[in-house]
Amino acid sequence: HEGEDIHGRLMRAYKPVPIWWYAGVFAALIGISMAFLYVENTQLPWWGLIISILLNIVLLIPIGLMKATCNITVNTGVLAALIGGFIWPGNMMNNVVFKVFTLVCTYQGLGYIQSMKMGYYMKIVRLIAVSHFTSPPSRLC
Repeated sequence: HEGEDIHGRLMRAYKPVPIWWYAGVFAALIGISMAFLYVENTQLPWWGLIISILLNIVLLIPIGLMKATCNITVNTGVLAALIGGFIWPGNMMNNVVFKVFTLVCTYQGLGYIQSMKMGYYMKIVRLIAVSHFTSPPSRLC
């Protein structure tokens, strides 16, 4: 354990968060987002949401690294507008909804990473940190 930092050694005392917690939250949020697409008649097809999520999966690590090392947040709005414009030319509603989903996913992902990093350095149990991050604001008080 010579190469491990002090924070890593101290955090090993706590149980890790089960992967099914993350999978459950991810599945629930995809379901809510899909319901929003069709209940609100946004005109964005279901596969547009999947493309937005895949775009964030690919870009979150590099954007997170830039945020962590340089404190520069790369805005995915222009890229989302460009991709949306190529996929749905002339359909402004699809482009805007696609851009909003992409931006919100990016900023929520960066916020989650930042919160987990702070919890790591403050030695907050990961199970508590994840449960509080996914709780409604009224339960956090």
